Amino acid sequence: MSNSHSKRNAVDAVRATTGAGHTEARRAASAARQRPMSDVDPIAVPAPVAVSVAQHLRAAGFHIAAVHQLGRDNGVLPQFRSDMVTGPAAQFGTALSQVSSRLTDLSTWSERTAHRSGAITCVPEHLSRSADSEAALRILYPELPDDAGGDRWCAKAGGRMPLPGEGHVEPSSDTVPWSARSLLPGAAPEWTLSAHGSGINVRSAGDVVPGTPSAAIWDANEHVHRYLSSWMSRAGDSPADLAAALDGLVALASALPKAIEMVSREIARRSKEGLLEGVDRQRLAQSAAKLTAMTAETAEDRVGQINHLRGAVHGIRRAVTGATAVLPPAPGMRAKLERIAPRFTGRSAAQLRTELGEEAFLQRQISRARPGDYSRHDLLERMLTWMHATGATEYDAAAHLAAENKAVTA
Repeated sequence: MSNSHSKRNAVDAVRATTGAGHTEARRAASAARQRPMSDVDPIAVPAPVAVSVAQHLRAAGFHIAAVHQLGRDNGVLPQFRSDMVTGPAAQFGTALSQVSSRLTDLSTWSERTAHRSGAITCVPEHLSRSADSEAALRILYPELPDDAGGDRWCAKAGGRMPLPGEGHVEPSSDTVPWSARSLLPGAAPEWTLSAHGSGINVRSAGDVVPGTPSAAIWDANEHVHRYLSSWMSRAGDSPADLAAALDGLVALASALPKAIEMVSREIARRSKEGLLEGVDRQRLAQSAAKLTAMTAETAEDRVGQINHLRGAVHGIRRAVTGATAVLPPAPGMRAKLERIAPRFTGRSAAQLRTELGEEAFLQRQISRARPGDYSRHDLLERMLTWMHATGATEYDAAAHLAAENKAVTA
């Protein structure tokens, strides 16, 4: 609808409602357009409806904020407002800002409507919160059991809106990262914990650590192990996938030494202050020195520290920057591909990667009794390489076979 049509419809609506003349209706419609919703009188609706309106507007604000963040994270919008952008990106940012402003007005109006409707005892204040304001905010915007902080709701992966009538839930030790439901009793044991190992002096971490302070460390280990367990599909990863894995490993290489240092320093402090007996101080000092040499060596300028583990992983990441998939000439490849490629037309890269992984795992099992045949695996990898090289979102056998011809004749 054009702007002129929108204005005409607004004038007609005022005339139909009030019976005013055209000129008077036009002035009233113009004033209504310029008047922010935060100044519009609230209306009385059923309390559950008022609460639901406020919650949906809040969720819309979360989603707009998520769009802002996506734009900043991916270089579409500047990190700071003072940085200038031009073209479509500037218009995109301006539109988002306008939507955010309107949503703020609507949210303020919806809170006053919720008060008018009897859903809350006062209009909440977001900056200087009184006890009544806190109570009102908890009614309108409850924290959910699986969403500590209530800061994103359905704007995050796996998030959701509050259900009708669902009330505020105080964050528990399950949702607050620095809390714990229980602590492990007793002295440091002779036995050690393992995620997947077994033995006389080994206990299952899955049975012991859930809900304890170290649970986050074991959760991180489980996620890394999950990545390692997909070894059979690694040949199907795109160059960008491999680079993303290296970026994650750089982050791990930075965080892991800090976690180790945190625990070792706590042990040393307690031992020094007489709060912990039986510590082998010499071994602790030697091990800490080795860790420092690897991950926190003093730089030559004595200003910073050098994490050699992180530096090595970061170096690998720098080495692959800009690397792209290519399809090298392979005489005879087309004839081999013609037998199986057409049946995979329309498959996504992720689906082909799964097929590749299953084939690698199967041949790995077969090779325990007799030599495995990896010819089908190699063809699947070739098909994925073509997709990575061309950026295709779906496999196209005809286009791939044509590319194989060009690769051989080039």
